Formats: sequence, C-alpha cells, structure tokens
Amino acid sequence: PNYLIDCFPLWKKWGATGVVFEWEDMLPFTGLLRNVRKSYCYSEEEVELLIGAAEKEGLHCIPLVQTFGHLEFVLKHSEFACYREVPEEVLCLCPLHSGSFALARELIDQTLKFHPQADIIHIGCDE
Repeated sequence: PNYLIDCFPLWKKWGATGVVFEWEDMLPFTGLLRNVRKSYCYSEEEVELLIGAAEKEGLHCIPLVQTFGHLEFVLKHSEFACYREVPEEVLCLCPLHSGSFALARELIDQTLKFHPQADIIHIGCDE
C-alpha cells in the first residue's frame, strides 16, 4: 500500500479529484465470501490506511464493485458456479438466478464496510 499512498499527493497535485477503488479479491472478505479473497489480500488495517490516505489528500473515494460482469474472481470458485450466466464461463453472473441479487448485495455490503464515507458506488456494468 505504500506505493499508492505515495501517489495520492501527486495525483491531487496533478488535478485529480477522486480515486476509484476496484478491490475485487484483494479485500479481506468474510463469511460467505471468505474463499473469494486472495491469500495475500490487504488486511483491514491496510484497506483503512489506503482509504484514509486518499481522503486525507481530499480525494473522493469511490468503491467499484462488479455486480454482473467481470466476476471471475467470484465465479471461478466451485461454490459460486451455480450463479454463472453460462455454466462453462466464469465472467458473468446470471441475473435470473434466485441467489444472484443476494450475492451482488453481499459483495456491495462487504465493500461498503470499508468505505463508510462513500456517497456513491460504481457497480461496473460496462458490458
């Protein structure tokens, strides 16, 4: 995280007004999503340090949580395979699956836990 923390003042100096954080499997997810996180994911303290450093520079911190596409970091795991739009593909969540909304909501809720100051969220959907 130190490299990014060192970048925040530079980005602010160069005119940046915000930072989009796309954490994916680098957040220390718990519960249902525990197996989604990387073994070397950021700790809760590191996440708070990164966001705090950006906010200290006056940068608007916007969490990006993929909700339908680009979900390979979740859908590649066997326990989430039933949520795939195409069974052989790990990219997209099937919006018609009865558990898809709850899964997307869990991703959002756990991400927002680390972004208590967030007033907006980017939900992806660039498909």
